[in-house]
Amino acid sequence: MVATVDDGSATYYNPAGLANIKEHQFDLSASVYALRFYHESAFLHTVGGASRDASVTEFVTAPTAITYVRQLADDVSLGLGYFLPQTENFLLRESLSASESGLD
Repeated sequence: MVATVDDGSATYYNPAGLANIKEHQFDLSASVYALRFYHESAFLHTVGGASRDASVTEFVTAPTAITYVRQLADDVSLGLGYFLPQTENFLLRESLSASESGLD
């Protein structure tokens, strides 16, 4: 199956579709945002039995696109696009000190 497109998304899905574009186009897509929360019990643990839970908060956005297509001649167009199919950003910080593990 081949994607048939005649708009700015051709720069990503099927560059041959740029030939179908007969006028200048600027396209911008919207984004979907999600906030996810994860929790893992006893993420860090020692042989002595001490443990520490971990929690992660993740922010996700998908998809985003900005494209510009300009017709140069009949059946010849130039497309420029910026695509961010998916982005994830999370940070995990946990520690387990020697005093908690009973190794002092």
